[in-house]
Amino acid sequence: MIRPRHALALLLLLPVLTACGGSGSDTGTNSSEAPRCDSVWIDGKTLPEGYEGCIRSDGDLEAAVSTPCDEGRDIVTYEPDGDGFFTETDGKIVQAGEDYANDPAYTAANEACAGAPAADEDATTATCAEVWIVGETLPEDYTGCDAAAGERDLGVKDCDSTGQYAGFMGEGGEVFALLGGEIVSEDADDTTAYDAFYQDCFTG
Repeated sequence: MIRPRHALALLLLLPVLTACGGSGSDTGTNSSEAPRCDSVWIDGKTLPEGYEGCIRSDGDLEAAVSTPCDEGRDIVTYEPDGDGFFTETDGKIVQAGEDYANDPAYTAANEACAGAPAADEDATTATCAEVWIVGETLPEDYTGCDAAAGERDLGVKDCDSTGQYAGFMGEGGEVFALLGGEIVSEDADDTTAYDAFYQDCFTG
């Protein structure tokens, strides 16, 4: 079996784009009544209630783009050249750059938008060293671990066949596992367990 080295790690590092409630909706406003965008979209400020759009620096009207939420205020986004802003469900404006859609805060805002329960701030995440032990079982509800310096949690991805898998890169190399499955290493002297994992996840 041909197993390109590091192929799984590269797959795991691909960004995941999340969104809430579809692609959002545009609403119009009278340009003579709209404020300037740079006077509204300020990091840390609160977007005014009833916001329908703003005037860009070139004088054009930027209509509001919003995603209706089940909980809290709608999420509104604004994408000036070379930058990106979004609002949280309390209306707070977050400046997060062009790649804002991959910002963890944007993901959390969309989860809150959909009515997902907020994460327990007192909950602690297990360290990667505690979780990723070759031969042990990866929890079925695994979502990530607390990586130390020089380590990298590679996240959770869908298998080509069925189920999901996750990976971790540490001092001992890369290790992988199906969720709820045995943690295996491609670099082990005996790759029987790794071969079985690869077969289940990528060839069916």
